[in-house]
Amino acid sequence: MPGLTLGDTVPNLELDSTHGKIRIHDFVGHGYAIIFSHPGDFTPVCTTELSAMAGYAKEFEKRGVKLLGISCDDVKSHKEWIKDIEAYKPGNRVTYPIMADPDRQAIRQLNMVDPDEKDSDGGELPSRALHIVGPDKKVKLSILYPACAGRNIDEVVRAVDALQTAAKHAVATPANWRPGERVVIPPGVSDEEARRKFPKGFDTADLPSRKGYLRFTECCGAVVWAYVEKGTQVLAWVLADFSPAYFESKDSSFKLGHWDCIESRTQEKLDHVARFCPKTTETAQRRHPRFLQPHQILVDQLVPLAFGMLAAWVNWFSFARSKPRHFAASSFKRGGIRTSH
Repeated sequence: MPGLTLGDTVPNLELDSTHGKIRIHDFVGHGYAIIFSHPGDFTPVCTTELSAMAGYAKEFEKRGVKLLGISCDDVKSHKEWIKDIEAYKPGNRVTYPIMADPDRQAIRQLNMVDPDEKDSDGGELPSRALHIVGPDKKVKLSILYPACAGRNIDEVVRAVDALQTAAKHAVATPANWRPGERVVIPPGVSDEEARRKFPKGFDTADLPSRKGYLRFTECCGAVVWAYVEKGTQVLAWVLADFSPAYFESKDSSFKLGHWDCIESRTQEKLDHVARFCPKTTETAQRRHPRFLQPHQILVDQLVPLAFGMLAAWVNWFSFARSKPRHFAASSFKRGGIRTSH
């Protein structure tokens, strides 16, 4: 079906929603957003899908990703239906907005029309379409399901991780990739450039063609920690992989402050985030161990303790060696032991 596709700028539509008027570009902001459609309110598969999305909301939020639903039902219907969604899986609260598109104009512009499904009046219905939109308001990934098949939200989360990893580290992710696993180097990067760019090295798969195009490496971008501050109060230490938009969307006074660089290759990330958060206040005075990697806890806590113990031992040894000289300075007997110069 022709229409919105990968690389296209999502139309800046303004629609009513369960959270009031929403303009899509303003909603996306400086982060990522997932715009997903469903065929209709009070339908079985859609109820399970929106409940699942609600259950994963915090996972998306950690990644700086906002959720935005849409269907052809009106806002009143959406609000009534949310009661069923939340009752289906108690605890999965629908905190994201659902837009209303009763005249079907928005779903056409978003390329979300199902060519095979019609309502009782023969009108168009949305497909189970999903667009992941990046900070530049362009479509980064689209998934289309038929009405009979519900979405796999685990795969949506995995796709977000893959997209963000690829964008941050200029790599690609292989089949079934999960965060923490090795990534592949794009074919446009020469071996010489790859050696400079990926200091941990790479492995080339031994294939019959001998073309050397399948190269695996680790994401060796810096492991960077930042503190989240509000005014001069340090709130938490977090991985720099969190989107700055995540914090600023919570409260405009939240900023990413001091950066603690654990590994190399940090300057690019510092420059990137500085564009989002140009104003910071004082450097954090301490780091909270709960937010540190295990090896950093060793460095920050055990190493100073070891140096302290070594210093104490040196002081004791120096004192012990100085005792005989002290008593030798005077001639007297004590306990049957003669001391002399």
